[in-house]
Amino acid sequence: MRQVHLSENLDGQTLDATVIDARESLFSGCSLVGTVFLGDWRGSDYLSCTGAADWTQAQTYGSYWRGCTLTGALFPSDIGSLHHEPVAEVIRQRAALALSTVRPAVLAVSSFVLSDYIAASWDTSKSKWWDGKTATFRNRALSGFRTIFAPYPQLAQRFEELVTALQTGGSLYTGNRPLSQALGWPDGPLVLFDAMALPVLPDPSRYALARWLEAQADLQNPAVAHHAFVWSAFPPDISPVPDPDYWWRVAPRTGY
Repeated sequence: MRQVHLSENLDGQTLDATVIDARESLFSGCSLVGTVFLGDWRGSDYLSCTGAADWTQAQTYGSYWRGCTLTGALFPSDIGSLHHEPVAEVIRQRAALALSTVRPAVLAVSSFVLSDYIAASWDTSKSKWWDGKTATFRNRALSGFRTIFAPYPQLAQRFEELVTALQTGGSLYTGNRPLSQALGWPDGPLVLFDAMALPVLPDPSRYALARWLEAQADLQNPAVAHHAFVWSAFPPDISPVPDPDYWWRVAPRTGY
């Protein structure tokens, strides 16, 4: 059962979704100091929240963090590689495991991940620790990052993909991505979403945005029910899906 929390102080609370799931919930402008999440919170939004929350006992697949300051927060081992705040905080907390000579570069990557939700990525982070560095420095940084990501399999795998591309001259994301997406359904409706021209919604969640997109598709073909899941509103990453639960029940995506 979806929950909506707007500008609430949830410090020290245990939010238990082990009996009734809380998928696609919304936390906007909330204080989460010591807040413990239990159970199924997949697909939830955390917007402009603060505090050292604990998600280690929660399911977080498909969740979305934007504009949060989560110093001291804890994340489950299966946290995805496409998140920003979780990845940045994992690096920051474990940076001391890297050699002191490369630690400033490691911490620079942590800050970089939060600097731009479009341009800052695993691939573009190379400017902080790889570009222009000696072989010795690179090898020490590689060792440090591998130690940092070891408890998080998806992060470790994504880092190894980056390393392979760097060492073999593979193609890398350059930091440029469209801010609009044309969303099409098999029966014909086509809806254009522009991240810089958001519609008026009942709340700032991806859930509300998905319902708006579905309504636009329904207007084009009222005979068919249309469904969508918004992986990311900024930058746009939206999927038409055959039913409301398809995104988590049938077709999980690597990185989320």
